[in-house]
This record gives sequence, structure tokens and C-alpha cells, in this order.
Amino acid sequence: MRLLFLLFSFLLINVSCVQEDSIVCPAVVCATDHKQIKLEILDQSGFNLISSKQIIASAGLKVYSNRLKKYLETEVDVSQKYILFSTYGSDEFNIEYNSTKPDVLLVETKFTPQVCCGTLDITKLTLNNKTILFNNADPTIITLKK
Repeated sequence: MRLLFLLFSFLLINVSCVQEDSIVCPAVVCATDHKQIKLEILDQSGFNLISSKQIIASAGLKVYSNRLKKYLETEVDVSQKYILFSTYGSDEFNIEYNSTKPDVLLVETKFTPQVCCGTLDITKLTLNNKTILFNNADPTIITLKK
């Protein structure tokens, strides 16, 4: 009886996930897709200012999400000298560093449904009202000059 129940449950899960094009989705839970943003902070001579977590902490780097109305958690990748944070949709970020005028990063995205889940693609990036180039295949790197 237990085996029959398990077989029925398995079939029910697989049949309920059939898409219009008759492709059967695996019985997985789709995670919310996101795009990782890498910030590179350079001084006017081109020297990377991200040399240690202590320097970043003392400089007071903060990334504020206008959509979420809160400061985001960031990670410091000292080996590659980037500040990392993620976006889960279109948003405008205020990037504060060392008491200078905040930089404004506008990220416009589009969710593209696929067979079972989908992907989040960046459609436009604007830094301080200037459009910047990007590539959805690679991590998005934003360079700030301070």
C-alpha cells in the first residue's frame, strides 16, 4: 500500500508540472533568480581602494536599495578587490563611500520564463545618469572612481 501511495505521489508531481510544450519539469523547487553586482572602487589614479575589509569598514561603504527601503548586506572579496551584492529585480541603489556624494546605480531587469523556472536578465544599467555597458553572461562589474 505504501509503495502504491509513493508511486501515485510521484506521478502526480510530475504530471502537475507539465508545460504547454509537453516538457515534464523535474520535481525541484525553483530558487529566486538574482544578479550579482561587483563594485570596484578606484581612486583618481586608478588604484583599487578595496585592499582589506577593515579599510572598507572604516570608509563606511553602504549600498541602499530604494525598492526595498533598506541597506543591503555586502561582501568584500579582498582577493579580487570587489564589493559584492545582489539584486532580485529592477532597483535603484545609492552607493555611499567615505562621506562623498552617493553614486546612484539604476538596474533595470526582465524576468524570462523558461521551461520550469526562469532567469533574471539585466536590460539596462545606469550609473549617475550615464548608461554603462554590461554582459548578462558574466558577473556585472561596476567601477566607481572616488
